[in-house]
Amino acid sequence: MLIDGHTHIVSEESPWAQYISAPTEELLRQMDAADIEKAVVLPIEPWISVSSVAKACRAHPDRLIGFASIHFTPENLCTGDLGDILERQVNDFGFRGLKLYPRMQISLRSPQIYTLFSKARVIWGSDFPDPILLSMIT
Repeated sequence: MLIDGHTHIVSEESPWAQYISAPTEELLRQMDAADIEKAVVLPIEPWISVSSVAKACRAHPDRLIGFASIHFTPENLCTGDLGDILERQVNDFGFRGLKLYPRMQISLRSPQIYTLFSKARVIWGSDFPDPILLSMIT
């Protein structure tokens, strides 16, 4: 079985839609052309929303695997527990991993990241950090 471990979809409501056309149907066509059976679909909050990824994964559960994403805003850094945000996304959308994009979202040196990683370990157990996909672009 071939699984593409890093894909994105860009819905019409995304700020990136004016620059990129990457609807779910196009991803599925490309997967079929390359004989790829499943793909991990990665949001990058707030640019590619978790809700658009969840919608695509719900429509194609046999083909698409969704990951969570958290945009580290001053509000959720100060008032919200990042682990709780992750847990809600996993419970509400059935996401099976976490996509972080440190260059655009948060430094991995931030103290709040430990709360998030602790919750990920509770959710995914001793396999952590395997469910965590870190895009480290320098």
